[in-house]
Amino acid sequence: MRMNSRPVRFAVGGALLLSLAGGAFAQTLPIGQPVQRLTEEYPREKRLEELHSMISHEDHSIDILNSEQPDPRGNRHRAIEEITHARDAMQRIVDEMEHRGPERDVDRDHRRDEERKHEEKPATYYGGLIVVHEYLKNDTITLTRHPADPNHHRGNALEAMDKAHKFLQAEMDDYRHMHPDAR
Repeated sequence: MRMNSRPVRFAVGGALLLSLAGGAFAQTLPIGQPVQRLTEEYPREKRLEELHSMISHEDHSIDILNSEQPDPRGNRHRAIEEITHARDAMQRIVDEMEHRGPERDVDRDHRRDEERKHEEKPATYYGGLIVVHEYLKNDTITLTRHPADPNHHRGNALEAMDKAHKFLQAEMDDYRHMHPDAR
């Protein structure tokens, strides 16, 4: 039996992610599968594993973006801020699931960011931007599959990742404009 598919809109924490062909956050769901049912089927262990993986992606993204000097229009700085907000929200979800105090881990992550500033350099700056772009895209898709939490950390993380993607895209566009041969 063949199952039909159609684009679906996700209302996520104030952000609206549209399923558009070729869009950065495109997602197609089978007809008849409500979004809520898909998200409730995630076991706790799988959610924790994916959250830890996404937090690691955000850490690496922050390291990549911190490796360069500030850009004139501030897009990179705003992307770093939004990625940090997303990571903090995901860390709070993990801490609540594991019954730990959230601010201790968030403060530890912020100290780590300061210590690692300018340490990691991607092979090429534009290549680093592409890696961060892919992390954001994949993590957004993964997090939309997780159930909502009572303190809205998931929605806050998704909203921050959406904003970070916009700032990152503006930085990539600026870079391509200044360096037309960038790939």
